[in-house]
Formats: sequence, C-alpha cells, structure tokens
Amino acid sequence: MLTITHLLITIFALWIYILWSRRKFYKVFLQLPGPWGLPLVGLAFKMMKPESVLQYMGDLAKEYKAPFISWMGSQCFLYVNDPETMEIIFKSPCCTNKGDVYRFMANAIGDGLFTSSSPRWNKHRRLLNPAFSRKAIQAFLPVFNREASTLVKKMAVTQGQTLEIYGLLKKIVLEIACQTTMGKKMNFQDNRSTAIFEAYNGITETCVTRMLSPWLYLDVVYQFSALYKRQQQFSVALQKFVENLLADDGQTEVSHSQLGEKSREDRSFKLESQNLLDIVREHIAANQLTSQDARDEANVIVAAVDIRDYIDSPLLCLFVSCYASGVSG
Repeated sequence: MLTITHLLITIFALWIYILWSRRKFYKVFLQLPGPWGLPLVGLAFKMMKPESVLQYMGDLAKEYKAPFISWMGSQCFLYVNDPETMEIIFKSPCCTNKGDVYRFMANAIGDGLFTSSSPRWNKHRRLLNPAFSRKAIQAFLPVFNREASTLVKKMAVTQGQTLEIYGLLKKIVLEIACQTTMGKKMNFQDNRSTAIFEAYNGITETCVTRMLSPWLYLDVVYQFSALYKRQQQFSVALQKFVENLLADDGQTEVSHSQLGEKSREDRSFKLESQNLLDIVREHIAANQLTSQDARDEANVIVAAVDIRDYIDSPLLCLFVSCYASGVSG
C-alpha cells in the first residue's frame, strides 16, 4: 500500500532526476547574469499577456547586461541584443534545432521552416532557398511599395482622429506576406478576406499565449483548455485556405505582370522571382516535397511573420540549450 512517505520519496527522486537531466542549463545559468524565477512557472507571471512581453524584456535589458539568462517555466532562455553575438549563434552548428516552444506553432498549423529542426530543416531550406534570395526580394519591391502607399493613404484620411496603428500594421504585414509567399492578393487593408485575417491573427495569439503560459505546455493539459478549441477553429480555416491555393494550379491573383514592369534583368532570374508556393509546387511535381509539406510551409511562413509582431524586440530570444551544448561540449 502506497504511503505518504513512499509518495514523498518518489516525488523527491523525480525532482532530483529532473535537476540532474537539466544540469547543463543550470551550469550556464550560474555563468551568466539574469533574474531568478519561481519553480515550475519561472517568470511567466510577469509575461502573461503578449502585449506586456516587450516592456518586460526591455526592462530586463536595462537591468542586466546582455547576454543574460531568464526562465519561462522550466525552459531556460538566453537573451542577446548585439549583432556579433547573434552572428555567432546563427552560424553555430549547435543551433540548427528549434526550442521546445516551437512545437506549439508546428502543432497548430504545420511544421515549416520557422518551426522545423534538422534534418528536415536543412532539406527544406536547400530546396526553398531561391524564394529567399536577394533578387527574389528585389522582385517584390513593387508589392512593398504599393501596399505601403495604401497604408499612407489610409493614415492621411484619419488625421485628427484616434488611430489604432497596430491593427493597420498587422494588415499590411499579412497582406505583403500572402502576396510574396503565396502569390495571393487578399486586400486585408480594404477590410476584405476578414475570415482569413482573423484566422492568422487568432492562430498567432493562441500560440503566443501558450508560449507565455507554462501550465499549458503539456499537450494533455492544453487539449482540455478553451485556448485549444479556439486554435482548432483557426487551424481548420487556414488549412482550407491553403488547400484552395494548391488546387489553383498556379493561377493565383498576383502574377509577375502585377509586380511591375519587368526589365530584361528581371526576366533573367525568373526562378528567383517566383513566390514560395510556386517553388514548392515545382518540388511537389519532382517528388521532392509532398502536398502536406506545401501546406505546412505556406501557412508557417505567413504565420511566422505575424507571430514576430507579438514577440519581436531589440532582444533576440533563443533557447540556451543551443548555447549550453556548445559550452559544455
């Protein structure tokens, strides 16, 4: 019969095991400055709302000299804010794998470049690299300019009125992301395609909220929450949206002629100027990617742009597990 003593011994043994299995994190934490967090929840109680994250991270950056360590639940984070350190981390072979919270995004709308790890990430990055080349970005400059002009016009007619700038910026960011990634003009700035806008907006809200709620990290717990039910509704809408694009046989609303008059130099790099979905279709035809890969990559790339609106800041937040692996060998 299990007694209280046996239960306490079991809990204590489990606690010692957890501490030992995470000794690399604690070793790095003792080497770098940073705030102490509460057991299990870390500093989550100070970052429960997405809109408060930037302010809190900014305050930490003033209090501690980067790089410094912080905690989100049982997860240990390394914060850096200088280009030299970022370059070292980005080039490190120890940092090709994503941290655990990225699986929240992968579970919600698919496992794409923003969420995947090696070796899947290496394969997909190599195949999709033409979509991220300098010439590809230059080919989409007319899209950037056109949408920026639309935004300026909207702001001009609201002079003297209260303006919700964040909502306007989210619409232009998602509009540009859909056009350059999927070749689809959504007209978010004209208050069209509201269901898709709300789905992308909603999916990022649910993912970020979960990231900031350590008590929802376990899938068993999360699946019984109201947040999970909301996430599923948004996921279904986005899956149908991408399915319709894939069934379009490449006949999307934004063609290269709509990107502006193409010069002779533009025509010389036709592949680089294709959007992501066009390139994915070619790899599907060559049996290098699957239709599921296409759905995942298209959704995740656009949603990744939106999610950075919530968590981007002068600080770069990366899992210290990558750093710990390099330090401890």
